[in-house]
Amino acid sequence: MFKQNLETDRYMRILCPDGIPDFLMEYAAAPEMARLAGIGLFCGTDYSRVYRHRYFFSRLDHSLGVARIVGRFTRDRAQAIAGLLHDISCPVFSHSVDFMNGDALTQSSTEAHTRRIIARSAHIMALLARDNIPLDAVADYHIYPIADNHSPRLCADRLEYTLSTMLVWHGGWGLTDIAAIMDDLTVLTAHDCSLELGFASLDSATHFTQGACAIGIAFQRNDNKLSLNMLGDILSMALSTGTLTAEELYTLTEAQAIAAIESSEDEPLRAAWRNYTHLRDVYGADQRPSGGYSVCVEAKRRYINPLVAYAGGAARACDVSIPAKHAIDELLAFADKPYAYVDFDIYPEYVVTDPFYSPTNMAVLRQSIQEANDGKFVAKTLDELRAMEG
Repeated sequence: MFKQNLETDRYMRILCPDGIPDFLMEYAAAPEMARLAGIGLFCGTDYSRVYRHRYFFSRLDHSLGVARIVGRFTRDRAQAIAGLLHDISCPVFSHSVDFMNGDALTQSSTEAHTRRIIARSAHIMALLARDNIPLDAVADYHIYPIADNHSPRLCADRLEYTLSTMLVWHGGWGLTDIAAIMDDLTVLTAHDCSLELGFASLDSATHFTQGACAIGIAFQRNDNKLSLNMLGDILSMALSTGTLTAEELYTLTEAQAIAAIESSEDEPLRAAWRNYTHLRDVYGADQRPSGGYSVCVEAKRRYINPLVAYAGGAARACDVSIPAKHAIDELLAFADKPYAYVDFDIYPEYVVTDPFYSPTNMAVLRQSIQEANDGKFVAKTLDELRAMEG
């Protein structure tokens, strides 16, 4: 489905010209990490027609990129491993599961599984024992400010997904642009004395901020929010029908999950997935449309206001660059139409919130009503059965 490319290899060498150390590749070979090669970075939007990503960029690609960046700027083995492992708990369709969980605003509901998955990996735990690195040193990359920090600061995680999204999805930057950004990066000290990735020149800081804000606006548009919400609803349907289990969201690849959905005995679920794969046009409205599938959801605003070397110290880009401030202000003020909708329903006559009303159960119920009408013995009275039918 996805065309092969060599650009990712060249991109990775730009992130860290020294290459990735052998010990990181040993950790990346763990089955739990290898699974991420089948999880896309772009939250399942690879599978519809709304976007035209240039090629498939996986969560494993992202994780290796983060590890390279952390290693390049810290030269610390534990921090690089923590960066590599930070998405090990990423489920199928990534943040679509956050939408399913009602966590579109923070998009962090799946991170709680990270430590458990690492601790249960015999492969990773054996390597940690060999390297004399405690689990606590790699199970939470939030403790390392170069790897991760509070938004809107710049860190390796936000840096990598900004670069790869601009390269593969948005198409606004090429490898030359990314090389110039990486060459200008340095480690600066923030006002709270914490270390933070930043830029040596104001031009690079401004250019990067503008690109990051362009992505942030794309994430706020209705086509993106509806796509992730629809995928979340489809996954909810898959759980309700027993097609997938909650655990399988964290153990299967996207190809495996899709195969299970496409071979499900539940026709509405299969139809919902088919509709998603043909999804092309998403519309906006001020009021909820009377038909079709519609959502009204607030999503996490993603933007970066990086540090830049300035006047012998460091300053935020928005404080010293008018174009950077304009880009951030535009993002923060952006609002698409309140409702996103498409002119079809992904689950006609199907109630996701109550698995009792699955098509299989309803078919059994209607058969029981018919048998009761025919005078045959059933476990409940005809009135009770009709009440259950709603």
